[in-house]
Amino acid sequence: SASVPIPAPDSRVSAGSGAFANPTTLAHELKRIMARIEDSSRVPIEVVTVGDARYRKEFEPLLSAASEAALNAVHHGRPPVSVYCEVDPLRLRAVQIFIRAHGDGFDAAADHPGHMGITESIIGRMRRSKGSAQIDSRKGWGTEVKLALPFSPENGSAAGKQPGAEADA
Repeated sequence: SASVPIPAPDSRVSAGSGAFANPTTLAHELKRIMARIEDSSRVPIEVVTVGDARYRKEFEPLLSAASEAALNAVHHGRPPVSVYCEVDPLRLRAVQIFIRAHGDGFDAAADHPGHMGITESIIGRMRRSKGSAQIDSRKGWGTEVKLALPFSPENGSAAGKQPGAEADA
């Protein structure tokens, strides 16, 4: 499937942030990537995020896999496409992203010659980064891709942090 390049994280100072430049966050980057896919495909993508964490390189495979899953959703599914992200919901230092598309669904266990998007760009990428990917696809229901990635405690959650605050423990 076609891929949308994931640009470098946006480190611009947000409006109203005063003299303190907040580093970009995972939620910000996820929304920015999904907006690019939505703009290029003209298929609406609803994005909901719960919790947040400062962006770091360790999230790149997760965001790349989410991008590939969303591209598959807009090309092969039917609207609405939904993206739901939870950051550390159980304080286990993990991020979960769910990408859901309605449509015909497909047999995720079957071989799809010439289509390596799911096998390598989603499942393989998540395994290589010590994360996981699960695909639930049913005829007439559509497809949901669940991505999960543990993250290191040294940078932690950005939620509730004030500019200039110490890094999380």
